[in-house]
Amino acid sequence: DGVKNFSGKWAMDSLIEGDRNVTVHSPENISEWALYNQQRLLEEALDRIRPGAADRPDLYVLGIAGWGEQEVFRREINFIETQFSHLFDTAERSIYLVNSRRNIDQRPLATITSIDHAIMRLSEVMDKEEDILFIYATSHGSEENGLALGHSGLTLEGLSPDKLSKILVSSGIKHKIVVISACHSGVFINPLKNDTTAILTSAAADNTSFGCGDDEKFTYFGRAYFEKSLENSSDFIDAFRQAKSLITTWEEEQSVKRSNPSIYTTRTIENKLRQWKLSLGPASKSASRTKDPVSAH
Repeated sequence: DGVKNFSGKWAMDSLIEGDRNVTVHSPENISEWALYNQQRLLEEALDRIRPGAADRPDLYVLGIAGWGEQEVFRREINFIETQFSHLFDTAERSIYLVNSRRNIDQRPLATITSIDHAIMRLSEVMDKEEDILFIYATSHGSEENGLALGHSGLTLEGLSPDKLSKILVSSGIKHKIVVISACHSGVFINPLKNDTTAILTSAAADNTSFGCGDDEKFTYFGRAYFEKSLENSSDFIDAFRQAKSLITTWEEEQSVKRSNPSIYTTRTIENKLRQWKLSLGPASKSASRTKDPVSAH
């Protein structure tokens, strides 16, 4: 969805009069809803996952919008859900976990438990030796704690690189593409890397990344990678290289310190991606060009 402005009357952090199409939940409502309804939402999402084709590798997707205080992360996940369903037919092979005050009653929250359960459910349905798991996580981040998970009304533990590594090892899923968009997201590379996993990050371990303003549709990395590069690239790795070039240009234009998007990849996972991509047939193409204002996340 696009970025929209809404006007209305507020009282005690609640919208009491305004656009009938928008609901912004209070922290108290979010806590109550999560307590009684979150397990049902998660189970429904997990139950919707279906096996892919038996005669070729398939792509499975886990999307994570980690920070519920800013809607840009939810918007990225919404875009990716539509894009991947169109390009790769992943509607029945994907789970999206989103922290947002706008869709608490529509998607499961992104928590350590829901991420663990989602990956384990995907591992049960997919062919762990032949299929590919694509993870995209977008949020704030830090060198100390990894990916921030936060929501108004709830206190959530962050997703550390070591924790994500342990979950992925336990899942037994062999081929993985892990894409992390957050400040200092390069800290995920060393704990996750192996011969059958590619890790793509929006920033080096010691750098910030940009574009997390609440009025944005994408972070810098999300726009460069998904909107500008993916549909015009040969695969996920090539899209990263295109996106890094775009981001470097944007950061030079804004005179900010480079985020230095980072990648770890191997010949094994790239060969697997080529095998998978060949099984898809021709991909659709699209392109548009815009520039974003700067804000770090």
